[in-house]
Amino acid sequence: MFSTDTTSIRGSFATSRTGHNPRRRQRETSNDSLAVRHQGQSKRRKRSALEPETFEPLTTTAESKANGNGGIHHQSHGVPRGQSEASTERALSFRHRSSRRGESRRPGDAEGGVVLTKDDNYVVTEVPTIPDKLREMKSSERWNGDISTKYGYALAMTQNQALVWRYDVGGKPSDANRPSVIKLPYQSNNIRHPLPLGILVQDTSASELALLVVIPITGRVVYWESVSNAASVDLVSQKRQGLQGTIAGLMSGEIITKITEAELDGFILTMSSGRVAHLAVRDNGGKPAIVTQYLRGNGIQTVGFLGGLKSVFSTANWKRDIAAVKALPSNVRSQSEVVVATTKGVFQVWDLTTRGPKSLAFESNARDDLLMECRASGPTNEESLEVLDFSFYPGARHDKNGGRGYRLLILCVSTTDDRSSKATYTLHDLIIRNGSTRAKAVYPMKGYSTLYPAEEKQKPSLFLPDIADTAFVTFDTSVVLMNVAEYEESPTTQLRVEAAVIPDPFQATIDFRKGVGFHIVGCNSELPNKSSGESSCLLLVHGYGMIRILCLPAKDGQSASERTAVTAKANIEQAIFFGSVPRNPLDFSGRPETFHDRKAIEKAAIEINDSILDSSSSYLPQTTPSMEHQLEMRAAALADLIKYLTRNEARLSKLTRWKLLWSAEKMASARAVWASYNELLSHQENILAMPQLLNMLSEKLKHENQPDKGETDIVRHYLIHDVGNIEWIIPWAQNVIELLYKQGRTNAVNMVTYTSQGCSLQIALLETAYAFREDSANLYGIDKRKIEDGVYKDDYESLPEFWTSILRGIQGVKLQIEVSRELVCAHDTTVGDEDSPSVAALLKLGAYNPRLIDLFCRTGEERCLWLGSQTNSQDQAEARMFRKFCHSVRLTMITKLVEIHQPHEAIKLAEKYGDMRALVETLFKSTLAALKEINSGNLSDDDEDDQQHTLESNKELETSFFHKYDAPWAEAFYEKLISIEDYAGLMNNLRGTRQLLTQFLRSRPQYAKLSWMNEITEERNYSKAAAALKSAESLEDGLWAKKIELSISKLAILAAGEQDGDLELSFKEAKEIDRTLVPIKIQEQLSNYVRYVIEGAIDDGAAVQLAMSSLGHGFVNGKPTFHGILKQNITKVISHQALNSEELIDTLTLIDENTQNPDSEDFANTRFFHAIRLLEACPDQTPESYALQENIIWRRCLIQDDWEKLNRTEKKTDEEAIAAMDATALFKTLKAGFRHDFFIDNLPPNPTSLVEPGTTALSLRALPSQRKTATPLLKSLAQDHTTESSQLQHQLEKGRLEKWWAGILDAARQEVRDEADENMRTEVNREDEKRALQRVIIDKDQVKWRSGYNLNANANGNGNGNGNGTGNTNGNGNGNGVGVGVNGHEDEYEYGSSYAHTYDEYGAGEEEEAEEEGVGPEEDLLIEEAAAEGQAAAGEQEREREIDTEGDVIMA
Repeated sequence: MFSTDTTSIRGSFATSRTGHNPRRRQRETSNDSLAVRHQGQSKRRKRSALEPETFEPLTTTAESKANGNGGIHHQSHGVPRGQSEASTERALSFRHRSSRRGESRRPGDAEGGVVLTKDDNYVVTEVPTIPDKLREMKSSERWNGDISTKYGYALAMTQNQALVWRYDVGGKPSDANRPSVIKLPYQSNNIRHPLPLGILVQDTSASELALLVVIPITGRVVYWESVSNAASVDLVSQKRQGLQGTIAGLMSGEIITKITEAELDGFILTMSSGRVAHLAVRDNGGKPAIVTQYLRGNGIQTVGFLGGLKSVFSTANWKRDIAAVKALPSNVRSQSEVVVATTKGVFQVWDLTTRGPKSLAFESNARDDLLMECRASGPTNEESLEVLDFSFYPGARHDKNGGRGYRLLILCVSTTDDRSSKATYTLHDLIIRNGSTRAKAVYPMKGYSTLYPAEEKQKPSLFLPDIADTAFVTFDTSVVLMNVAEYEESPTTQLRVEAAVIPDPFQATIDFRKGVGFHIVGCNSELPNKSSGESSCLLLVHGYGMIRILCLPAKDGQSASERTAVTAKANIEQAIFFGSVPRNPLDFSGRPETFHDRKAIEKAAIEINDSILDSSSSYLPQTTPSMEHQLEMRAAALADLIKYLTRNEARLSKLTRWKLLWSAEKMASARAVWASYNELLSHQENILAMPQLLNMLSEKLKHENQPDKGETDIVRHYLIHDVGNIEWIIPWAQNVIELLYKQGRTNAVNMVTYTSQGCSLQIALLETAYAFREDSANLYGIDKRKIEDGVYKDDYESLPEFWTSILRGIQGVKLQIEVSRELVCAHDTTVGDEDSPSVAALLKLGAYNPRLIDLFCRTGEERCLWLGSQTNSQDQAEARMFRKFCHSVRLTMITKLVEIHQPHEAIKLAEKYGDMRALVETLFKSTLAALKEINSGNLSDDDEDDQQHTLESNKELETSFFHKYDAPWAEAFYEKLISIEDYAGLMNNLRGTRQLLTQFLRSRPQYAKLSWMNEITEERNYSKAAAALKSAESLEDGLWAKKIELSISKLAILAAGEQDGDLELSFKEAKEIDRTLVPIKIQEQLSNYVRYVIEGAIDDGAAVQLAMSSLGHGFVNGKPTFHGILKQNITKVISHQALNSEELIDTLTLIDENTQNPDSEDFANTRFFHAIRLLEACPDQTPESYALQENIIWRRCLIQDDWEKLNRTEKKTDEEAIAAMDATALFKTLKAGFRHDFFIDNLPPNPTSLVEPGTTALSLRALPSQRKTATPLLKSLAQDHTTESSQLQHQLEKGRLEKWWAGILDAARQEVRDEADENMRTEVNREDEKRALQRVIIDKDQVKWRSGYNLNANANGNGNGNGNGTGNTNGNGNGNGVGVGVNGHEDEYEYGSSYAHTYDEYGAGEEEEAEEEGVGPEEDLLIEEAAAEGQAAAGEQEREREIDTEGDVIMA
C-alpha cells in the first residue's frame, strides 16, 4: 500500500464526501503545489483566514457555537479568505522526504543538534526542529504523538487539535519546520477523556501525507488524505474535505487504545477490551469510506446490526489482553499480514486482503517457551509473566517446508517470586511457525527494573531497526538500549561458553529527570544507515521536545561479545560532561541496577580526573581561542566529577578523595598562573620568565611541544597537557633565575624582573591551592574544620606526599625569599642609577617577600605533619629535625624583613604563627635601626620624627604584648634580655609584671641563680629560693659551686622554716641537703688525697700524669679500660669538676693507697666505706644496678690485699696476726661500717658470690652509665671485670679468703663494741660537766632575746658545735650541726640520720658523724649569748678553715 519509493509521489486531492468520484485530474508538473492551486481558485473558493500557528483550541461548546465553525476569525490582508501566507508557504513543504537510507555520515555525528550525552556506544541529541508550542506547554497539559520516520514528519495530538511539522535531525528551526495546526472536528473538553489517537501515513491514491485521527472514547474517525489541505482551511472546510465516520460495534466503556498501520489503506485498531479491528478508508470498490471489521475466531466479523450484536454477546474468542499488534507486507500481492500478541504469550497471524475477507492463518502459544527461557536466566514467577510488545527481526519471514513462520523479538515482564514487588524485563528471540514456537535466545534486561505492576503513562515499546544488532525499549521515562546481535561462531566464543565467562551483552539505560514532567509520549525507530552500521530512534518527550538516540556500530575488530555493559567510567563521564548542559532532560544519577563497586568507581574517577588534567578526554577541546575558557571548562568538569560522586553517595576512600581534591587544586592554580601570565602579555612585557622556565624544565616533567605540527606556544601547550605536574613550577621558578644568571643572560634589571615573575608564579600557585583546599574541603568529604589556612591538621596516614609541600618546592620558595631579599638590599642604595632597577620594581619585589615567607611556613608545617604521621621512624625523626629547621629559618626570614623596610609585615607574620621570639627580635631590630638612623645625624626633621614615632610605637607594642600574649611573649622577651646580658632591665622588671618574671624564672632551671635573687628580693619566698639553688646545683659541673649553692640552699630552707613556722619540716629538708652534700665532701677528701701527690705540677696535664703514676699504677695495672676510667676521673678531680656517684665510686675503689701522706691515712682506710655510703645515697637506683655496684665494691675491697700471704701465719704471734688482719682493707671497711651501724641489717655479701657479677657485657647494661655504651667498649669493660674476678678466685683458692671472712667480720664487730663502751664512759663524764654548767646562775634581766644560728655548728672538722642558752639546753653535733637553746626547755630535736656510736673523746668527732640539734618549739628562738666553754676538738685547724669557707658563702 505504502511504497518506500517516494520519488513517484504526485500531487494531492481534496477529499470528497463518501460516494463521490475519487478520481482527480493530474497536475501539470511534478512541482505543482497546493499554494499555486489555491491562488488559482481563490476567487471561487472561500476559506477562513485562520493562522495554523496561532490557532487556539476551543474550550467550551458554547464558544464553538458562537463562532459558528468552531474557530477564531482573523483578518488577513492580501491573502484570500480561508488561507494565510504562512499556511500557503507550509503547504509547499508537505512533501515527505526521501529515505535516509544510503546517506553517508560520520559515526557519532550529532547533525547540528545539541548533544545531550554520548559515549563509545551511543549519542543522544536534541532535535532542534520542535514547535515552540510544544516546548511552552505546561507539564499539566496532556498530549501524545507519533513520528513518521519514513516521511520525516511528527505529529502531536491534544484534545482539540493536531500539530504536524517536518523535523530535521541535523537542521536548525526555520519556517519550513514550522508546525501546521489542524483543528479536530470532534473535540472534548473533559480532561479525563483519553487523548485522540493519530497516525501519519501515505495515501495511496493521492501520494500525499495523510492523517488518520480516531477519538478513542466515541469511535469517531477522521481521515485527511492531504495534511496540507487540512491545515490550510477552516474547520468547516475540513469537515467537507476529511473523510469522517464512526467505528460501529463499540461496547459501553470500551475505548480504542492504539492504531497500527496495516498497509493497503488499512489500519489495525486495538481495543481496551482485547478486541482487534481492521479499519479501512476505502470500501471494496475502492471508494473512500470508513469500513471496520473485527478480527475474531477463525475469521472476521463484519460490523452491522446483527454482526454488532453478535460481537457484543460472543466474548469467548476475543476477551483477552492484547499486548501488541504489528503488520508487515505479504508475499502475496494486495495482501498484508498482521501478528497479534496477547499478554499471555499467544500469537495470532492474520491475512488481510484489499478487497477480500480476512482470515486467521494460524495461532501459536509461546508461553511455555518464554517461561523456559526466563527460568534459565533466573528465578521466575510463572503467573506473573506477561508479553508487553514485540518486533520483527529484519527478514522476519521464516518459511520452511511450505510452512509460514516469523522471527520475533519479544519484550516480557515478570517477577522472581510471589512475594516480589520488583518487575524484571527480558527480551526473547522467538520463532513462530504454523502453530509451533521455538525459542532461540533470551536477553535479561539487567540495567532496568520497576515495581510490579508498573504504573506507566506510556506502555513499554520495543523497536528493532533493520540492522538488528541493537534494540530500543522505551518506557515512560527511560529508554534501554540492548545489544541483541548473535555471537560469532569461533573457538574463542566456544571456550568462553564452556567456561561460562561470556560477558553480558551491551546494555545502556537512558533516564529522564524525575519530578519535572518529562515522559515519553511518542517514539519510533529510524530507517537504519546500513553503510555506517548505525541505528537510531526518535522520541517525543513531554515537557521537552524531540530527542534522537543514535546507536554507534562496533569499532573495527570489535565483536558483539566484546561490547559489554556500560562501564562506571562511561556513566560518570556522561554525568559530568553533559549533566551541566542547559535544559538537559536526562538524569545521570544512575540506577541501582547498574551499581558499580567502590573499586570500579574509584578507578573510573581517577582515570577521568587524569584525562581532564592532561586534556586527553574526548569530551574536551584541546584548543580554544581563550585559554582561560579551556581551563575553566576543565575546572568545571572536575567540580562536576566530585559533585556527581557525592550526590550518588560514592563511598570513596580517603586517598581517592584527596587525589581528586589535589587535581582540582592544581587546575585552580593553573588558572591563576595563566591569569598572571596573561596580565604580563596584556602589558606587552618583553621579559617573560614563564617560557624560559618551561624550556628549561626537564622532559620528564612535561609533554614536549612539536613546533613542526604548529605547537609553538609552549605556555598554552603546558597548561593544556601538563597541569598534573604543575607543582614543579615552584622550584623551577627559582632554578631558572639561577641558570640564567650562570649563563650570563641577565643584568640587574632583568634579574629583578625574572625574580619578581618567579615570586608571582610561586604565590599564584600556592596561595590559590591553599585557598581552594580550604573552600572546597567539605565538597570532597574532608572536614573543613581540620584545615587551617589551607594546611591539613588531621591524620595523614595512608596519604602520599602533598604536592604543595614537596621538599624541592619548599627549598625553591626558601631560595626565592633569600634571593629577592638580597636583590632589594643590594639595590637599595643604587636606586636612581641608569643600570639599576626602578623603585617600583624593587617595591614590588619586596612586597612579595612576606607572602612567600607565609607560604614557606605553611608548606613547611604541612610537610612536618605528613612526615610525623609516617610509621617509619626515620621519617618521624626527619619530621622533628625539619620542624626545628623551619622554625629556625622562619625566625631569620621574619626578622630580616626589617632590612627591607617591612617591619609591620614581619610583626603580622610573627603574630600569625605565634612566634614570640621572632616578634621580640623584630621589635628589637626595628628599635635598633631607628636608633641608628637617629644617631647618624643625616636625617631631616621629618625623617627624624618618623624614627622617633617608630621608637614610641615599638614601646607601646612591647607593653601591649604583655597583656595580649601574656606568658609566651614575656618568656621570649626575658630570654632576649638575658641573651644581651641586660640583667638590670630583667630584674627591674620595667616592661612586664613581677608575676610573669617569677613564673619565667621558676620554669627555667638554667636561670636558677637569677630566680634565687628574684625570690629573695621580690617574692620573699625562701622556700622557692632554696629550690632554685638546689636546681642550679644539679646543673653545675664545678665542685665548689655545687657546694656553695647547696649550702646557701640549706640556709634558705632554715629561714623558710622560721618564716613559715614549720621548723621540723625545714630541718628534714635541710637534712636532705646534707645527704646531697655527702658526695661533695667525699670528693673534697679525695681532692686532698690527690693534692698531696701532685704538688709541684706545672699544669693540669702534668698533674694528671703525677697522680696516675702514684695512684694508678698498681690496682689498674693490666686493666686498660679501668685505667682509662680512672685517668678520666682523676682529670676531673684535679680540675675541680664534680663527679657523679658512679664515677666517684669507681675512683675510690680503683686508686692505690698513698702511704707517703700520713694525713690521708684515715681517708685511705675508709675509702671503700665511703663508696658504699655513696651507693646508698645514689638516687634512681634499680635493684639490679645497686646489687651489681655493691658486689663490685666488695670485690675490689677484697683483692686489695694478698690473702695468700696473710694466710701464712706460721711463725707469727697472735699480736702479729691480728695486726696483719687489722691492716687489711676488708677489716677497715667493716669496722667503719659497724661504727656507723651500716651493717646491722645489711651484712656484706659472701666472697664467693662476688666472682661472677659484671663479667659479661649484658650484665653491665644494668649500670646507669653503661645503658647506652657501645657493645665493643662494654665488652672491653667486662674483660677487666673478668680479670678482677680471676684475682678474687685466686685469693679464695690460695688465701682461704672465705675462711678468714667470718673471723674478720666478728673481729671488726667486737672492736666497734669495745669502742662504744669506751665512749659510753666518756659520755658519763660529759653529763657531769653539763650538770656543772646548769648550776651557773644568770640574772634574767641580762638575757638578750634574739633569733639566730650558731655559725660554728657547720663545722666540717673534728669537733662539736655547741649552742648553750637559757635553760641550759645543749645541742651537740659531730660534723655539720646547728645547736639552738631555748629558755626553760630542755627538749632536744634530732633530724636526719644520726649515728649512735661515737668513738672520740669529748669535743672530738668525725666530720661525717651524727648531727644533732637542740631546738625549741617556739616560733622565735631565744638564743642566750652566754659564754660556753668547750674542749678544743682534734683537727681544730681544719675546722676553722671550714668555718671560714661557710662564712664566705653566707656573706656572698
